[in-house]
Amino acid sequence: MECVGDEDDDVNYIPVIRQAAGEILASDRKTPQTTLVLKKEVEVDQVNAELEAKRREFFQRMEAVAQRRVEFEKKEQVNRARALKFDKFLRDNEAKRWRAIKKYQFEVKENGLKRKELQDILQQFEEMKVRKKKTSYL
Repeated sequence: MECVGDEDDDVNYIPVIRQAAGEILASDRKTPQTTLVLKKEVEVDQVNAELEAKRREFFQRMEAVAQRRVEFEKKEQVNRARALKFDKFLRDNEAKRWRAIKKYQFEVKENGLKRKELQDILQQFEEMKVRKKKTSYL
């Protein structure tokens, strides 16, 4: 039978490292220079990958902005065309209104002249009736 205390003697304890790998490599004087260079190259590659991702994201955003600008310009052009069409509509309506006013004024004046002419004719007719009566008595 084995003793419980003997079991603990066979166990190797592994220390828990709480430092980052980069800190351990940088602080250890025995770490070869090539290992440190490789570590820095890995960091540079990571930064370059992040930079490339940011560039792609930037260009995608710029393309989206350019697309929205094109759509905005199209809408602006449509709105300008609508505004010009509406302005023409207003000018045409104003011209029609003025023509209608001029026609009305002309017709009112013409109507007044016709009434005066009718009154003159009726007066002449009455005068003729009176003359006829006078001549028929004679």
